[in-house]
Amino acid sequence: MANTIKIRRSATQGAVPTTAQLALGELALNTYDGKLYAMNDAATTESVVELSGGAPGGSTTQIQYNNAGSFGGLSTLTTDGTDITLSGRFISSLNGAASEPPGSFTGTWFTTGGDATTTKPQLLIEPSGTTSTAWSTNGTGLGVNAASGFSGNLLDLQVDGTSYLNATATQFIGPAGSVFTGGSPGITLKGATNSGLGANAGNLGIWAQGTLALNFASNEIRFARDWVFSWSSDPNNNNVADTIFARDAADTLAQRRGTNAQTLRVYDTYSSATDYHRIAIATARATLSAVSGASVTATGLIPAGAVVMGVTSKVTTGLGTTNSTTGYKIGTVADDDRWGDITGTAAGTSSDNRDWTAGTIECFPAATDIIVTAVGGNFDGTGEIYLSVQYMAGQAD
Repeated sequence: MANTIKIRRSATQGAVPTTAQLALGELALNTYDGKLYAMNDAATTESVVELSGGAPGGSTTQIQYNNAGSFGGLSTLTTDGTDITLSGRFISSLNGAASEPPGSFTGTWFTTGGDATTTKPQLLIEPSGTTSTAWSTNGTGLGVNAASGFSGNLLDLQVDGTSYLNATATQFIGPAGSVFTGGSPGITLKGATNSGLGANAGNLGIWAQGTLALNFASNEIRFARDWVFSWSSDPNNNNVADTIFARDAADTLAQRRGTNAQTLRVYDTYSSATDYHRIAIATARATLSAVSGASVTATGLIPAGAVVMGVTSKVTTGLGTTNSTTGYKIGTVADDDRWGDITGTAAGTSSDNRDWTAGTIECFPAATDIIVTAVGGNFDGTGEIYLSVQYMAGQAD
């Protein structure tokens, strides 16, 4: 007949033997709890330890952990046997090492056989209840999908607390504050009000202060109607423009800068500033103020070597008529009305090539004065006349 061996035992729920009740090597069983105990004298300190696994803690699907020596269930980490769901914080303090990233996703990306809804990213950040339906059917590594109305950053890359690239629902903000959007311009540079680069009717456009200033088409570079092409004397382009080309009208190119006389040079040869052959198309100007007497002189207004193409005038301040002045003539000492005998004294009275009395174009080898002579009576000192000379000159050095 088989022998029955019984060890020290208790049927009281929660009863645990003490060190005084157990000898080394002796076992004790709590038949109510189903737990087995033994004496442990590690490091000369005696204690009673539980040998049995014990009952699982927590609820179904919760992953178990050591809860002060007993099983506990993690409510924030659950599994259905296939997927693991984390609803709490995930903190990793593992340092990186060569070829050993603290975290990695090594599975094969889903890249074929799905549509824009089912081809999900390998790593997807998406609030519960939000649906994403616009993924690449060729696969996506990292995807972020925010709920409608989200106004924060989808992505923010920083160095030492300074943001260098971030993405919102409507734009990228890149290096030095450059902004990338879906509008016009598509790329806005920091410090430039609504200015940058973007697409325009299939072409590359450059915007300045909200206006499409420059358009790069397939075979041309086109300025906006009211924009000009200009240069500055500063190599860093920080000074105001001192040379400007502008559109006056259809098929009309102008070189102008306020009241500054202009010169256009066309070169036959140019080796240096002291070795060239060229023709210059230029202007010279003078303002005769408080005109008085029988005549007034614009000394040397025609430069030496000038082939005069035009001499024009305009009364900018009305000529006084106390001396019965009725107009003025424009010419030289040799021909006092060569470029016009003009009737009128009011501000706005003007003359051009249509007023010439001489029908030939003349070259003036030496600098020449232009004489403005009063008609009907002397100038009384209360008017102002603006003169402009338009000329060409062959030049060499």
